Amino acid sequence: MVTTPVMIVTPIWRPVLDELEARLMRVTDRTNESTPRAFIAPRGMDVTWYSELFPDWEIRFIDQRHLASVTAYSAWMTSPDPYRLFSDTTMMIVCQTDAVLVRSVLDLQMESFDFLGAPWSPPVRVLRVGHRMAVFSPTGGGPLHARLFGQRLWVGNGGLSIRRTAAFEEVATRLAERMPEHLRTHVHEDVYFAALGPTEGLTVADRHVAGSIFCESGAQNLDTPGELCGFHGLQLWNPSLANRIADSV
Repeated sequence: MVTTPVMIVTPIWRPVLDELEARLMRVTDRTNESTPRAFIAPRGMDVTWYSELFPDWEIRFIDQRHLASVTAYSAWMTSPDPYRLFSDTTMMIVCQTDAVLVRSVLDLQMESFDFLGAPWSPPVRVLRVGHRMAVFSPTGGGPLHARLFGQRLWVGNGGLSIRRTAAFEEVATRLAERMPEHLRTHVHEDVYFAALGPTEGLTVADRHVAGSIFCESGAQNLDTPGELCGFHGLQLWNPSLANRIADSV
């Protein structure tokens, strides 16, 4: 099997993207035309629209139940299966449909970490007691005790993230053996790996490094992308910049 250094991976679950998502996807496509790119799609879904607009993207199919909801997708991402599916690449760049890459990922230095996601600012807080985990998110809320006493997690959002596939497969396998099933279904997969991954040897990028590459809520006051490589949720945090980037194609 030939292994590629980097592959951009985008999960899809609708036959057509909305207009802004499609425009931003074209930006990702244009800025990374030299990088292998792939969609993950549920078996049985009509992918004609994607094949016609993005003919250079491979489409890999999985059981439709894994893309039936956000919770189902998150649980699937905590398993070894996604990383086995992309075992032919060293690094996966997960770029969901609400994310955009404005520069080539081939220019990034990715040797020093296994996981880098768009930083959480303010950080997510996680309080672990045995096999229980309470999570407080500035956007989603959560228990008061987690907000007051939880460990701060700065990195990183899974919607736009870099993942070393071999490391994630190993760590996901070990965590699945050690952790109860309810964690995989009640904790978002990015928080799951950010909180538990380091205990199994997963190297998470420093927040300053992560913030120099990807951006989420920190984009609120930006006028230009600057030197950043990509954004997650830009339509939410800075719609005017999202539209300017989309118009650059």
